Amino acid sequence: MKSILGDRDGETFEPARDRVRLDGQALDVWQFMADQKWHTPAEIEAGTGHNWASASARIRDWKKPKFGGYSVDRMWIGNGVFAYRLEVEKEKS
Repeated sequence: MKSILGDRDGETFEPARDRVRLDGQALDVWQFMADQKWHTPAEIEAGTGHNWASASARIRDWKKPKFGGYSVDRMWIGNGVFAYRLEVEKEKS
């Protein structure tokens, strides 16, 4: 797995204050979504204990090259609800 941990962007990010907390969120959301199945925001919240605003921020981080440049698919469910699926390449042995 490419690193999903590290300093985040944004002028309000302070590593000493925020990094451990945000890395923890990233790991929790990653572990939940690593099954590569479709998940709604409500499922992600319930499965990780993190609110959707925080979880979606970590998912957006994963798309950035410095956090691995992972692909996260989005599928419309209806009534303004989308589901999300993390795509993880299998490591070559």
